[in-house]
Amino acid sequence: MFSEGFWRAWRWLAWIMPVLLIVAKVFTGGGWETLMLIFGSPLVVLVVGFFGFLPRLILKQRGFTSAPPAAIGLLTGYWVSLACYLFSLGSIGDSSTDPSIVRLLLPFMSARYERLFNWCAAITMMVAAVALIIVASTLRKKREGRSNSAGGVTLVLAVLVTPALILGVAGATEYAAMHGAQDAAGNQQIDVANLTEAEIRQLLEGRWDALQEQLVPLRESVAESGWGPYASMVVDSLGSPHSAEPPQYVIQTEWAVGMDTADGPGALNRLRDALAENGWSLKPSDDSDQLHATRAEGETLAVYAWPSADDPTQLTIWLDARSAAYWSEGVEVEWQSLNQDGDESADYRYDEWPELQPED
Repeated sequence: MFSEGFWRAWRWLAWIMPVLLIVAKVFTGGGWETLMLIFGSPLVVLVVGFFGFLPRLILKQRGFTSAPPAAIGLLTGYWVSLACYLFSLGSIGDSSTDPSIVRLLLPFMSARYERLFNWCAAITMMVAAVALIIVASTLRKKREGRSNSAGGVTLVLAVLVTPALILGVAGATEYAAMHGAQDAAGNQQIDVANLTEAEIRQLLEGRWDALQEQLVPLRESVAESGWGPYASMVVDSLGSPHSAEPPQYVIQTEWAVGMDTADGPGALNRLRDALAENGWSLKPSDDSDQLHATRAEGETLAVYAWPSADDPTQLTIWLDARSAAYWSEGVEVEWQSLNQDGDESADYRYDEWPELQPED
């Protein structure tokens, strides 16, 4: 009968299932997470196998000779949760994370949804392990016939319900987050999640221009012309790709202008006045050649006065500005770097700036 057969196989399945799932994960490819899983597999198999085998040992000591349906269902859920956890691990590279198998199979799943699914799978696995031990310690024996007829049903239900439960809880959490906090533009994540690439580019161009307009009076206070733009990353993502924080980014721009060293202190003093007049708040600093300022809306600015290594009579004033944070739109678009190699022919007035160009 099914329950007796499951009972006999349990002692081996407890150890074989984690081995099979780890092997399956390894052979489906991955990045650093797969390498760590390979090296850690003996410990993983030992821990997962122990918590899978312990309930059977408890039941045997209590006189059971077949697997109760509740134990079959929980143990199956335990293994299914492990599978969900392993196959929802993103492929971790040196600088980014590629989608997991689960995310590739479910195109609607975002990167954060994937992380939530992974966490929910881990939590479900731990809950199933604890519940399995409790059930094994407290369950009363019932007639063998009822156990045999219900054992197969609970196994099938566990296989179907467990991933659905994990997906549902993770999805509900993702839905709540998407309709939660607003970014600097007053948008919730749901407002920007489904924008097209053309809409995203138009949005970013507008935010680029808005940041440049904030800098116009500041650049004017320093010099009317001779400004060189720099931007290796027009859109700078916040946090790590492995972070649990919601995906956000800032618009980033840098400007540099050269002048005589003797004119540096006066330029910085004029810049301090311009900052105060235009809603910027200076942060205290002990460095006379550095300024750090913020705006209530979330923009930040760092100013550096660097003397030339080749000519001490020359000075470069460098402005590094970043916008307030915005929710990531879901589709990553790339822009060409601006004057990343330091082309000295780049010469803009204080009220001019280059347009963004899509990456080829």
